[in-house]
Amino acid sequence: MLSAYETYNNQIGVRLSFVLSDVDRRNESSIAVLSYSAYEKRARRNEGFRLRPGKGLGNEVLLNWDYLPTEWQHLCIEKFGDPKSAVPNLIEQYYVRDQQASDYYANYERPDGRNLKAEYIKEYTTNASVLNAIIKVQALVKSNRKKLGGSTGYTWEIVLENVEKFQAKSGHTLKSPSLRRTLANYKRDGYKTLISGKFGNDNSRKVNALVESMLLSLYSMENKPFAVSVHELYKLFLAGKFDVVDKQTGEFFNRADFTRNGESIEISEATVWAYINNPLNRALVDKSRLDSLDYNNTHRPHARRHAPNYSFSKVSMDDRDLPRKLIGGGRVKAYYAYDVTSGAVVGKAYSRNKDEALFIDCLRDMFRLMDAQKWGVPMEVEVENHLVNKFFDDLEAMFPILRICAPGNSQEKHAEHFNKAKKYGAEKGKQSGIGRWWAKSEAYRTKSNKVNDEYTETNYQYDRLMADDLAAIVAYNNELHPKQKKYPGMSRWQVLCYNINPELRQPNRSAWLKCIGNHTQTSIKRSKYLTVKYNEYELPSPAMISRLKPNNYTVDAYWLPNEFGEITEVYIYQHGDYICKCEKSATFNTAKAEWTDTDSITYEAQSAYTAQYDKMIKDGRAGKLFKPELIPIETIAAVNKSKVEIVPAALEPSAEFNLDEAMQQYNGEWYSERAINDL
Repeated sequence: MLSAYETYNNQIGVRLSFVLSDVDRRNESSIAVLSYSAYEKRARRNEGFRLRPGKGLGNEVLLNWDYLPTEWQHLCIEKFGDPKSAVPNLIEQYYVRDQQASDYYANYERPDGRNLKAEYIKEYTTNASVLNAIIKVQALVKSNRKKLGGSTGYTWEIVLENVEKFQAKSGHTLKSPSLRRTLANYKRDGYKTLISGKFGNDNSRKVNALVESMLLSLYSMENKPFAVSVHELYKLFLAGKFDVVDKQTGEFFNRADFTRNGESIEISEATVWAYINNPLNRALVDKSRLDSLDYNNTHRPHARRHAPNYSFSKVSMDDRDLPRKLIGGGRVKAYYAYDVTSGAVVGKAYSRNKDEALFIDCLRDMFRLMDAQKWGVPMEVEVENHLVNKFFDDLEAMFPILRICAPGNSQEKHAEHFNKAKKYGAEKGKQSGIGRWWAKSEAYRTKSNKVNDEYTETNYQYDRLMADDLAAIVAYNNELHPKQKKYPGMSRWQVLCYNINPELRQPNRSAWLKCIGNHTQTSIKRSKYLTVKYNEYELPSPAMISRLKPNNYTVDAYWLPNEFGEITEVYIYQHGDYICKCEKSATFNTAKAEWTDTDSITYEAQSAYTAQYDKMIKDGRAGKLFKPELIPIETIAAVNKSKVEIVPAALEPSAEFNLDEAMQQYNGEWYSERAINDL
């Protein structure tokens, strides 16, 4: 039951819900003396009224007990008791029975092979749970100290006090004088610290630990001996028939360490088997005895996942060999891209060789599909390290999220599971020879014909195998989705098409084609045209030529034919810098009498481009060019030295000429000023 009181920063607080009167906010035991709006006003006006704000998950507002009106305090004491005695013990509050500890002590084996008694299992589990509570409280105190910038008032003495108070209720046997040391050892060594030496913990079982190490090491040798053989080797070692040395350190094992009370430690075959097959020991030795795939499938924990809700949220890619052989030997190499939500194949490629080109062809096929359907770029792509490691930078530029699966961990890749479903589903239903010759079930076992003491298999042409697999993909995509409860009556392809992620973004075609497109080096001619695969393409604007490097018209064109084999556009780069997209150049009929609407549109577009070019050149000349004239320096110097005589313009007679005004203008002062200027 939740207490009305809580200690915070060494002060007593009352939970807000225990004083509120609001029906939707109060605790059922509230004293109902304050509305929430009144609380907010009081908290703003009185700084110390609120002891702790209600921030963070599980944190409720605490009101400072010392700031509550006296009548409220009396009501709280009457209903909830004295806060000084009602504040919960933090160790008790954070105490949770440790089930892991219980399992550990229940499975613990004493040197004689017996388990601990139930009373000791209970005692050690309780002690471990109390120590866990102390660790949690210490972490909480440390966190609060950082937030508050100082001491929280919760000292080790208070820890001891709480532990002692909790002893009667929990029944733990931890002793206060040695509690700090016990806690430190527990943090370092874990559950085994609490086991009494009389039961043979590691400190008192040094010899037995050596015996166990010897048995496990012998069992882990490369020849993978049986448990019986390990028992024989151990006895021969004790008898002095051979020495055992640690190859890593060069240390020889001393037979004297394998004695008890002066006698060799003799063990039975059953004891050897029990040590080896202890679950932890079994996992240790199998790490050496099994290959990585078997070890992962047997011991290593695996992640539990569920499929996304939207198509193209994640795409998984993987290669495989088609099961049936080629004429002349070998197998067709295939690379698939699967949508994880639907399981449908969204990209495929085939080759005689498992190389980088196979992976790129699969990406191209997927790009054509998503481009034709206008679906957008998958949010995440899942690939393996093999074949793909040199494309990681390109894939990060193409997809929002790139996941690289660990090598040798086939269960991690969704594509591995889809490959299996496709093989034993659509392929097995349409083709013969699908399976493995060593399969346990005869339905999955392939047949072989024996000719002249040699087993033979039916071989096929490359085109036949590729055509059969394409047909299997169509059948596989149109099979009912395995999750019929979620997608009733829908095939894999329908799930793919009807559940596209609405957040997909359209691909940056220039970046995509630079990574997966075909490449042609070509040149721009006459400020407009370039040739790719015997077809002419044109710049979108004459201004694009300004993006080229000086005196360099050579560019790299990247392109990808559509599903009809047509190249409708190319993307050009120069020295890695993107220039522009160029579309296929159209022509118009030279005989205007035969023009169609298409000819008119093409003519107008070409005329507009030429007009843009002419205007660009005209404006450029006006802004950058002028008509220069070269004048020798000597001529300029001679002109600067020569004097220029200024002759007043003659006055023409006028009917309105006034002699008196003229005499006043050209008086003595005028002549004096002129004379001075001539000096």
